[in-house]
Amino acid sequence: MNVLVIDDHAELVRKIQRFLNAQGISTEIALSGRQALEQCRENDYDVVVLDLYLPDMDGSEAFKHMRAMAGPGVPFIIMTGDTERVEAIQGLVSERDDLILKPFHFDELLARLSNLLLACHL
Repeated sequence: MNVLVIDDHAELVRKIQRFLNAQGISTEIALSGRQALEQCRENDYDVVVLDLYLPDMDGSEAFKHMRAMAGPGVPFIIMTGDTERVEAIQGLVSERDDLILKPFHFDELLARLSNLLLACHL
């Protein structure tokens, strides 16, 4: 499994990367929307984990561009701490995607990743 994690909080994404790598999941990180778009152009990912609040690009805009590049078969997990935008965010994502509220436990992220991949391969 190859996962891209996008968040501008470097410490958080590095902790997620270490945790997922320890679980045998290849994980790359991006700290900005532009960096994430470049990585999506150059690499294929099984799942993309995306924070909606990025310093250089609106997360919704980044999501639309990355969805177009990755194709509909690649699920996204949208991360947000903004509980008031949950309904609007759910309107962005497809049935193959998921939403996780910050703060979260890494075990929850791992379970969501596993569930998405299982659902996509059924």
